Amino acid sequence: MIPGIMTTTDTTFGDSGGRRNVTLRFPATEKEKQEILQAYGVKPKRIDQMHKLHGVREGSVCGDCRYLVGKHYDKTYFKCRFFGNSNGPGTDWRRKWEACGKFNERRS
Repeated sequence: MIPGIMTTTDTTFGDSGGRRNVTLRFPATEKEKQEILQAYGVKPKRIDQMHKLHGVREGSVCGDCRYLVGKHYDKTYFKCRFFGNSNGPGTDWRRKWEACGKFNERRS
């Protein structure tokens, strides 16, 4: 059980083979939910898919990759060129995620 839990939201993470159902029970923002899940070792499905398809690039993060692009609106939303862009939260990317095998370091 995850500490600090109050209300229920069901969220599924992982691929079909290793899918884990995690019940989040707290009124939190999406960012807070992701931080708590990451602390418990649960990766969002989109980065998990990239790691399964392309492998993991140890010691690198998505924020240092040239394929991570920022879409600037009232906030900046990061997207991975290889994963795609739905113009919605389903394709939002985090700079701190461990990079996949498609990692290509940004030029200065």
